[in-house]
Parts: sequence; C-alpha cells; structure tokens
Amino acid sequence: MSALPARKISTTKTSNLVLRLGTYLVPSLPVEYFESILDYIEVRLGCEATLMYESRWECPPKDRRNPFEDNELDLAFMTRSAYIELMKRNVPVELLRVTSVHVHRRADDRPGRFVDIVVNRNIMESVKDFIDLRGVRWVRSVNDTMASLMTLNQLKAMGEGASFFGNILLSNNYTESMEMLLARKAHASAIDSNALAMYFKTHPDHKSELSVLTSWGPLPPYAIVLRKGLADEYKDRIADTLLNMNYDREGARILSEFNVHRFAATTVDDFKQEEELEESTRTMTFDPVYY
Repeated sequence: MSALPARKISTTKTSNLVLRLGTYLVPSLPVEYFESILDYIEVRLGCEATLMYESRWECPPKDRRNPFEDNELDLAFMTRSAYIELMKRNVPVELLRVTSVHVHRRADDRPGRFVDIVVNRNIMESVKDFIDLRGVRWVRSVNDTMASLMTLNQLKAMGEGASFFGNILLSNNYTESMEMLLARKAHASAIDSNALAMYFKTHPDHKSELSVLTSWGPLPPYAIVLRKGLADEYKDRIADTLLNMNYDREGARILSEFNVHRFAATTVDDFKQEEELEESTRTMTFDPVYY
C-alpha cells in the first residue's frame, strides 16, 4: 500500500487514537475524496489519522500480508464483493453499517450505486440499446466484481454469452476503462456511475466524447470495513460522525464536492443482490479474453 500523510489541520487532539484508514477504490474514485473524509474524521474524533490506498486490487490479495490481520489497518473503503471475499477467508473484519449515498439521475437518496453503460463517440449514432453492442470491443475492470456480474446477468437475460462482444479487454480500474474508451481502444464498458461523474468533473472536455447508453441499479453500495479489534467506542463514534456529516456546514461542503448526498445506515438487505447475481451467473464466464 502507498501511504499518504494526513494533512495538517487546525484541531485539538483529545484522543490517543491513531486511526489508520485505507481505500481500495482509488483511482476509480479520487483519492482526494478519501483524504477529505480522513480530515473530517480526524477533526471530529480529535485523533490522528493516516490514509493508505491500494489501486491494484479490489481487496488485500491472498498471497500477501493482510493489513487487517497484521494490525496495520483499522478501516477501509472497498466494494461489497471485496468485503465478502475477506469474510470467506476469515479475515478479522466486520462491516460498518454505514455507507455513502451518491448523486445519480436515477437515485432516490437511499444506499446503493449505479453502473452506467458508456460508449465512445465512434458508435454513438449507431447504438440505441444494449442489444446494439453486439460485436463491439468491450472493456471491463477486473477490480469490481459487481459490474462484471451485472454484465453477465444482462447477457443471460438476452440468451447470450460473452461471445456477444467482439473482443473483451481488461482494465485495472474505471479510470483506465474510460481512457481506453477515449483512445478508441474499446467501444463500450460498464462504468461505476460515481467514477464517471467524478471523471467528468475533473475532465469536462471529455464529456462530448462519451455517452451513457443506459444505467443498471441500484446495486449494493460500497462497503466500509472495520478491523474487529478496533474498540467499540471508536466504531460507534466513526459511524455517528459519518451519519451526521451532511448536517454540518463543512461536512456538507465536502460531500457536495465529491457528488455525495450523505452517509446513511445500511441493512443486510442492501447487500443481498450480489449473492443472487453470483448464483444466477455461476456457470457464465468472460473467457476467452483478448488483450
């Protein structure tokens, strides 16, 4: 993991806690978002905090030291798929029952996220629906299982398999997927809507080069994962801080800057959809893959 020092801010330290935050959602989501969340938590808890990020994997890989098990990470943002993978491996983590609620044209201010089907300018005129993507070069991110499951589920509903696409290319994250679309290396992709919105915010000149064909969702929200050994007092304070962030002027400003409405409480039901998709697409695969 790469480590980013917490920025110096005006606050009085009232706790001996040194909180170690991490994220596995960079660069699809901007690292500045997580830096801002870190700053906000640091001020409200009166503690010191650091941020680590890992852009290569959806979660700590099996064949490497695990920062949760080695007591190096207290809290991390990741996909729900990544959290389930850690649970299957008996990594000592638990879910913070809080998640971010993002702005989207189809959102209804509840936990969940969307995947946008994005096409490049070359095929905008000839593509009106997903069925029109037959034979295109499709790029998928290997670091978001949910988007891949949704794609396979859509193909299954159409009576198709991965051979529906001409070629299937791989990317390491959504930023790379969008760059491949812009460079005409690929025609279309399923892109996390929050990643797309933030990319357009920092690259407004590219909006005319990409078009959203349709959106899938709402899908299970991002997971905020806690080290089990973290004291319950701090788990509760972190949850309360995030849940009340949008009621604070500075907190609301930070959330608005990164396309977030608020943080909200989650339930087990918010995460069930992925299990159903995994079962539904169990016999499907993206092989063969062309690089």
